[in-house]
This record gives sequence, C-alpha cells and structure tokens, in this order.
Amino acid sequence: MILNKITTMVVVPAMLGLGMLAACSDGDNNVASSFSETNTGKPVEKVGSLADLGASETRKLIEQNDLESCNSRAKKSHLAKEAFDADTNVTIGVAVPCETIYALNMDTRAQVVDVKGKPVAGATVYKGSCDFDYERCRYVTDENGYFYMDGEMYLTLEPTGLNVEFETLQLHVLSADTSLGANVFSSFASADVVNVDGKQYAELKQIVLEPVYTAKLYFDSLFVEIDEKMNEEDKTDIEEFNHRLTEMIDGEDLVEICAEKEGGWPSANYYDNKEDVFHHYDEEEGAFPLHMYPCQKVTKEDYKNGYVVLFGLPEGKFQALVSGWWSYEKYFPQIVVKP
Repeated sequence: MILNKITTMVVVPAMLGLGMLAACSDGDNNVASSFSETNTGKPVEKVGSLADLGASETRKLIEQNDLESCNSRAKKSHLAKEAFDADTNVTIGVAVPCETIYALNMDTRAQVVDVKGKPVAGATVYKGSCDFDYERCRYVTDENGYFYMDGEMYLTLEPTGLNVEFETLQLHVLSADTSLGANVFSSFASADVVNVDGKQYAELKQIVLEPVYTAKLYFDSLFVEIDEKMNEEDKTDIEEFNHRLTEMIDGEDLVEICAEKEGGWPSANYYDNKEDVFHHYDEEEGAFPLHMYPCQKVTKEDYKNGYVVLFGLPEGKFQALVSGWWSYEKYFPQIVVKP
C-alpha cells in the first residue's frame, strides 16, 4: 500500500515580488432602488437582483423562440423513442432549436476587501484556471477595491426541459504583496444588478481576503522511496515516476507545480463517482475550490535553487503535483501549511 508523503512546509510572511447585454424589464419598476456614490464620484444605483432580471430575460427567450412548443416536442420525441425501443420502429426527430443552449451575458464587477471591510486596491484576480501570463482572465482591483469583467455569461437555458442554471465563477485573489488572498466560488444566483455611471453590471458578493503564505517545495522531496514490502507493480510504477522526475530536473523542463486544497471541489458543479451524486454549488451550504490556480511555473532559476516557491496558500493541507501528471498524483507529497 502506498502512503502519501507528508511535508510540513516552511512558510513565511509573503514578500513583495512577485453575448447579450440584458436590460431591466418594466417589471423592475417595483424593485426598490438604492443610490450611493463611489470615491471617484461615479453614481451607483442598485436596481435589483440578478435572479429577477434573469427570470425576466429567460421568459423573453422562451416566448421569442417558442421554446414551450420545443419542450413539448422534445417530450413527444422521448415518448416516441420509448415506443421505438418497444415495438413501433418509428421515432420523431427533435427540432433544431431544442438542441440550442441559450446564454445570457452581462458586464460584471465585484469588490475585494480585507477582514475589516477596507477595500484592497491593486489586488490581482485570476478567473478559473487562469495562467499567470494570460491577461484575458486576469484583473486588478481599482482604488475602491473593485474589478470589472466584460460580458460574463451569468445564466444558461437548456430548452429541453427548460432547465435554467446560474453560472458560478472560481476567483483566486492575491493582494499586491501576496500577504492576503482568497480562493472562492462566486455565484451569479445571489448577484445584484447595479448601474454605475449609467452602465449596467452584475455585482457579485464581496470577496474577503485573509492571511496567506508562501512555501518552498524542494524538488528532492518529490522522489518516492521504494519499500521492499511493496508489490512489483507498485515498485515499477515508482521507478518510472522517479525516472521521469530525474529527467524533468536534469532537463530543466518548463513545467508547472500545482497545489490542491484538501476537501475542495474540482468545480462548482461536478459528478462524484464515489458517492454517485452530482454536486451543485450553493452559497448558503458553502464549498471551496480544490485547485489553487494559477499553477506556479518552474524556472531555470528554480532548478538552480533546488526548490519552487508557491504563493498564496492559506493555512491547511494541500496536495502538490506537476500539472499533467495526474496518473502519478498519489505519489506527490502532501503540503501542510502552518503560519
């Protein structure tokens, strides 16, 4: 039996370095609006909830594209297919619109604050599996702690069954000095609609930053010792793993080291094979992302030093691994981050 290695990392305080634009329907006039003003003088009007707007826009899609009829035809097609399986050898095709998934988009913003509620300016926000060098999914907060994203898909409508689902983003945020951070799911289901200086945005919940740490992961710690009590298959597998590590280090391969937080979800909505259940993210129930994106690129300088520095890790247990080496995941060390 192979046991994961456990490595207690030396952590130190972080150091410097490193669609469719929906409009409000007439029904929104009954929603109470509130007004405020940013420090830059731009007027901000809270129009209502994105859920209400999404319901209104979804109803428009259904009516404009006759999706009720589409849904009815889809059900008849399903019944005909059952009849085909049983005895009639006849099936009714589903109209093309039934196969279309409709999406609603809106410019989006959110505010980043510290635990005292103070806006955090200059923080970097990485969306999804964003890379350090990829600007299209990377954002920086302004002097009021806000960041802005253009044309984010916030809702999808699948006509077959008329299934409506609000999207959820994974957002990893690091302060400018990398001493504060957060890695969260942020759902449009609880977003508000605001007008900022005459422009409409979906506003996600505030993101609160807490202390995070940097850790050194030494390449020597990645190698696995072979126990003579192991079976031959495990011995062979470990020999191949160690050989591949040696080639990576000697060749100074430009790989990425990723960190996965124990107990995290691989995505906001995912199927769990072990439990045979589909998990849907719910903000009230809570959950946090498994992956600490971006993964850290290993440089030639890192190979020279013998270690790579991982940034933005909160206190807890993590699994370290080389990106793409998923079949070897069980051999990589567990990282225990302690302040």
